Amino acid sequence: MHATDDEGVGLDADRVESPVVARVDVGPRADLLVSFAGLSERGRDKSLALLWAIGQVAAGHDRLFPWAQFKVDAGRVLAEFGLEEPEAPYWGLGAESGLWEAGERAGFTSHVAERLGDRGFRGRVVDVLHREHLADVDFRALLTLVGLADHDLAPPSALDVLRSLVGKQLFTVTGKPNRIIRVDPDVVRVGTGRSEAGEPVRVAAVQKGLDLLREKGFVRIHPTADGLGHRSSFIGAVLATVPGAVASTGPAMVTMADPVDIPVSEGALFAVLDGKAVRKYRKEQVYLRRFLVGDRRQASCDLCGQEFPMGFLVAAHVKPRSLCTDEERNDLRNVAMLACGFGCDRLYEDGYLAVDEHGRVLAAPSTVELGSAVSDYLRRLEGLRCTAHRPGSEPYFAWHRDNVYRRGPATA
Repeated sequence: MHATDDEGVGLDADRVESPVVARVDVGPRADLLVSFAGLSERGRDKSLALLWAIGQVAAGHDRLFPWAQFKVDAGRVLAEFGLEEPEAPYWGLGAESGLWEAGERAGFTSHVAERLGDRGFRGRVVDVLHREHLADVDFRALLTLVGLADHDLAPPSALDVLRSLVGKQLFTVTGKPNRIIRVDPDVVRVGTGRSEAGEPVRVAAVQKGLDLLREKGFVRIHPTADGLGHRSSFIGAVLATVPGAVASTGPAMVTMADPVDIPVSEGALFAVLDGKAVRKYRKEQVYLRRFLVGDRRQASCDLCGQEFPMGFLVAAHVKPRSLCTDEERNDLRNVAMLACGFGCDRLYEDGYLAVDEHGRVLAAPSTVELGSAVSDYLRRLEGLRCTAHRPGSEPYFAWHRDNVYRRGPATA
């Protein structure tokens, strides 16, 4: 009989123990994959250049490229994705251990080029570059551009995913923290609030979840659903880190879909709140707007009450997003509101507007430095009812009043 640990890792009588022996050496093949995954600074432009070079090797061309060819051909790929410095990867990749050499001509080392001649290994490298450095681009278009259009976009293996998450904080669909302590070939050890030393989970169970997510597009997170067993909470936390995955609590599941296809509910969670890109972007912003407005083309600003087309409204955080915990960021119903771009969003963010404990808009008492137009605008808003205020959101508004609002000098 199984007992369920709602912090993510299940407990049972015949639990799996981590091997006592030292970790298995998975060999140079895996070491090369780690090198591709762990590209140092400027990983995006290096990955684009590497994909172009992989396409050249796959087409039977030489592994080394003269600067003139690289500047034009690889430079075209870089420019297509907003990068215009082919010199950096051409020379800079030489510092990446075991991958690239630079001289009169630059390109893959002979060992790497030989390994890339194997279609299976080449596919693993392409998938690693996609997952670790290029998850936010139109990858199918990129593959076509570099001559790898026949590549089958495969999901990452469980070992790849788990190793990339070692030491990072994960959350189950119910918000319980999990942390991967160590990954062995067959077993991953997971720490929870109840067991900091960690509980073992079979890697094969995580792989089953990944396979189901690819085949069905969703996985139900429950001990009796989809055969995931009592380890399902932790497996769901891992699945939610896959690019494009969204976890929800009612019912508990992880879904793969484009933002426009996801019916966002109050229970939506975002396991990876910031994606990997040249500019940091908020992965949850699209979902947050859909949660607040649904399919409406117009909506009202929660501060001034005026109705605007959606393009003039911002999905704003009541408490600054950068200072929210992951749990607070996922409290969509209470931590978010709609603010118009005609002034309310900026004025609230800068502390010239606030909301009192009764849900009424407050205007900063001293706004002379803003000029008469802005001061008059603030005065018109003062006392209006904030439609985003409720008992659940009051703690966030209170934080804003205490830490951001320009309330002026205290009076006796």
